[in-house]
Amino acid sequence: MDEVKVEETPTSTHTTINRTETQSTGGGSMIWFLVGGLAVAVVVIGYFVMGDGLPATSSAPAGGNVSVDIETAPAPAADASPEATPTQEAPEPAVADD
Repeated sequence: MDEVKVEETPTSTHTTINRTETQSTGGGSMIWFLVGGLAVAVVVIGYFVMGDGLPATSSAPAGGNVSVDIETAPAPAADASPEATPTQEAPEPAVADD
């Protein structure tokens, strides 16, 4: 907004014009907002990567008594005869001719 001030003296007229303009900062606040958001994202990712991540919840009963039953299948019967298992013979070493 222009401010116009007119002063009259007995011999001359003097006019002063003061002009004020606002200059934009060029989006400096937006840059700081983005930098802050990136910093928060790095901290959150670092917490999950370097730390244990989400805390595990306990699934044990409140009383502390835990009962586990494990059933196994019976082992297959092994044959007593040696012919039942295939055998491999080692190949003979090559003989070099002199």
